[in-house]
Amino acid sequence: KKNMKSALVFNVNMSSIVYVLYDLEWVGEEIVAKKRILGIVEDIGKKNAEYVLINRDEKRQIVNEPPEALSDHASAFDAILERLKNESMPVVIGHRIVHGGNAFSAPVLVDDRVIQAIHEFASLAPQHNPPALLGLRTAIGAYPQVKHVACFDTAFHTNLAPEHFRYAIPTELYSTHNIRRYGFHGCGYACVTEKVTKRLFGGDDTGR
Repeated sequence: KKNMKSALVFNVNMSSIVYVLYDLEWVGEEIVAKKRILGIVEDIGKKNAEYVLINRDEKRQIVNEPPEALSDHASAFDAILERLKNESMPVVIGHRIVHGGNAFSAPVLVDDRVIQAIHEFASLAPQHNPPALLGLRTAIGAYPQVKHVACFDTAFHTNLAPEHFRYAIPTELYSTHNIRRYGFHGCGYACVTEKVTKRLFGGDDTGR
């Protein structure tokens, strides 16, 4: 188990952190990810905050953490990383980010430029980008030697034509304040359309 390659994925929201640790294996010419463990921290900062683990057999385990351990996102991440110390080192870590504006059309390796962009677009998703950025920085600090990849919900929709993403408002509001239609839940749409396209037509078209 310790030598098995794995991938770690984080989905950080305003009141929860969801992560999945996957085992990776080659099947033919494709890498297949199989869930090893799913972790969910819900209602962060509330009295009923809860940390739950679900293993590959779908068995559910409540992690007994003192209330202060889940009092905010930073504390919750400390609790998560402490538990992940017992697992194998991931070869890559993915981060779901709600808003990448119109700057990202595909997943990207995280660097200072990407971190700065996530920070700048926080004004467009003030309840989502800041906690996701905290999680990203925390994960980089815990796994500095691992590649980190940011996947943006807005990326799937970046090929919208201007007549579809522009609102009927003065140009100044669009150009100065970035007010336009961006589209959301793109990570989910990309997954569904790829699977449907493969099932109906074969190949690996994303179905955009």
